[in-house]
Amino acid sequence: MYLGYNVGSESQPWTRCAVTVEKWTPERRMERTRSALIASARHVFATRGFEGASLDEIADAAGYTRGAIYRHFANKEDLFFAVSEAVNTEVLDAFAEELDLEAASTLDDNRLAAATWMKALAGNREIWALNLEFSLYQYRNPAVQERSADQRLQNRATVVSFMEHYWAEQGITSKVPVETIAAILLNASDGFVQAARVDTDTEDLFATFLDLFIPAVMEDPRTSDNRGSD
Repeated sequence: MYLGYNVGSESQPWTRCAVTVEKWTPERRMERTRSALIASARHVFATRGFEGASLDEIADAAGYTRGAIYRHFANKEDLFFAVSEAVNTEVLDAFAEELDLEAASTLDDNRLAAATWMKALAGNREIWALNLEFSLYQYRNPAVQERSADQRLQNRATVVSFMEHYWAEQGITSKVPVETIAAILLNASDGFVQAARVDTDTEDLFATFLDLFIPAVMEDPRTSDNRGSD
């Protein structure tokens, strides 16, 4: 706690005040450094590609030395995977923040979902470049494909948890395993993201895809209620 003084009125020129300062623990400092390095690497990788990016440039842009990277990551590849994981988390956070999943059924929000997808993923040039670079890196380095597959499965599991959480709040049930739905959506999204760089109508096409796909794999609770009343 820090005790300071503020200038007050003429009758009370000095006012003693207490300001609580949160202590920076070693863990918090390490997490701050790690986050800064990931943010810097994200920009450098997107700009220069994996092969063209140097650890010195990444560290310098983040305000650290090359040694800071090795205290948090085994090598450039390890940092590259951390950037990919951060991007996946960011995209899901964007959906959680922007889609009003509690107020309306997902079946009514396909246009909103497509717009959010475009803004969070396809419309973000840096993320698009990173995804393309990551795909190229896997293609050129078969040895990392197993790790890439593991990360893909982890990302799918996160999407499954995300979907199950919001669907439960809306009373929506799936006609097929949620894991299957998540896998199809991720694969379809990959294709639409690539097309979005050249096709101006990709957002509308993605919304149409959702119009066709979602009713085929999800049970609308309102439709179920109507059937039960007939």
